[in-house]
Amino acid sequence: MSLAASVPRAAIVAVLAAVGCARSHDLGVGTTTAGSGGAGTTSAATTGSGGAPTTAGAGGAPVEPSGPTALTVVNGLNDYSAARFCFLPGDAPWPAAAAGLPFAAGQAVDLATALPPGVDVTPWVIAGDLSATAGKTCSEMLALAQPGDGGTTPSVLAAPLGVIPQAVLASDRSLLLVPIGCMGGAGHDDPSQANGCGATYTVQTPTVSAVLLAMSRIPDPDHISLQVVSASVVIPTSDVRVKPGLATALEADVAPSLSPGGIGPSPPFHELALSGYAPLGAAQIKTYPPGGFSATSVTMLSDVLGASAVGTSGFATGASLVLVAVGAAPGAPAGPFWHKLTYAVVQADPGP
Repeated sequence: MSLAASVPRAAIVAVLAAVGCARSHDLGVGTTTAGSGGAGTTSAATTGSGGAPTTAGAGGAPVEPSGPTALTVVNGLNDYSAARFCFLPGDAPWPAAAAGLPFAAGQAVDLATALPPGVDVTPWVIAGDLSATAGKTCSEMLALAQPGDGGTTPSVLAAPLGVIPQAVLASDRSLLLVPIGCMGGAGHDDPSQANGCGATYTVQTPTVSAVLLAMSRIPDPDHISLQVVSASVVIPTSDVRVKPGLATALEADVAPSLSPGGIGPSPPFHELALSGYAPLGAAQIKTYPPGGFSATSVTMLSDVLGASAVGTSGFATGASLVLVAVGAAPGAPAGPFWHKLTYAVVQADPGP
């Protein structure tokens, strides 16, 4: 089966990314692209307080350091434990191992080997029985995802995440791609599924979509630089604050009024060095309604770091990091097939 035959062209939705916009913190806007059954939304990134001195460009906007294009993928698909990806028209699945990329994990993509050069790219997310994808090409994996005789649900599921224009892939930005929502499939039906998959989710109407934006490379050698991404179909506009481990320390409003699909602040929050979060084992990430006083969720920062490749050793003065919120609505528990709210943590500039 050819790649062209395996792609339902009507399901491909272009990413609206204005590379030439004056703002340097993202691709002009933080963009959520519609996939199978997902409605596309667009929201501007928020700007928080604080920040190290930066060189100002036109209109006073901070100027991003130059660097080659990078792409980091975080798996925010909320109803499976892992996923694989295809970057069509390429035919080599990513990651190469059939185990895939775990939920709430992030990994940099080797653009030279994973993406075909010089063309627009359509990323697809593949989930379900990933063991059945071992040793198969993208053409073969997408063929497995076709409904069986009589419309039966296949054991391997796939959905397109939009089109990344070649101009974006040549933009010299540090890009972040996060599939979000729920794919559906056998057994993925529950009375409280809206908490994990969105109000419109059913097995017949999955909510898969994607967030595509750019992370800031603006560093601060004396502090930890932080941005936050809201990458879930069920997280409302929220203030994201960090409570240092010291009981008497005040909470830091890292990303106020962060909207779904958005990234903030720009420039990054860098008011605290490592010592300002201490003791790190007791530090918390908290969400609130905008301007609110009652937390809607509390997540231990040490748990997030311990589950990431960055680790506690990477949470260090001078580091530039991005917290990516994925999973269920704040305060909602994990469900029969979905994950509760947590965070992936990735490097803002993963390097070569």
